[in-house]
Amino acid sequence: MSQINFYVPKETNEYLKEMGEHENISKSAFAKKIFLEAVNSRLMPHFAQLYQKGEISIKKIAKITGIHFTKVMREIADLVDDIECEEKIVQYSEEMSEKISKQYRDEMQTKNINFDTAVN
Repeated sequence: MSQINFYVPKETNEYLKEMGEHENISKSAFAKKIFLEAVNSRLMPHFAQLYQKGEISIKKIAKITGIHFTKVMREIADLVDDIECEEKIVQYSEEMSEKISKQYRDEMQTKNINFDTAVN
């Protein structure tokens, strides 16, 4: 991890401090949160283009952005029109999606979370 330092106007600093207190986190944590959200929202269309060309993986995008891979998949799906790929890749993706979904559901059931009623 590396550090980025930059100055912000006094008003922005006060806003960051106030919002951090509102969310029960430090001013720096809040600033980092909104900075990364903004960076990721600007990067995602670029990553979607690279993904559509087959030049980057979902796993790599998740690692760069710090976003869980399932959310990356949803965001990429919203940004790409169609992906040129072989049928076996589509089949593999569908199988993996099904396995991940089952694993997630099984994990939630062990935590007594009921998907039918959305109450645990």
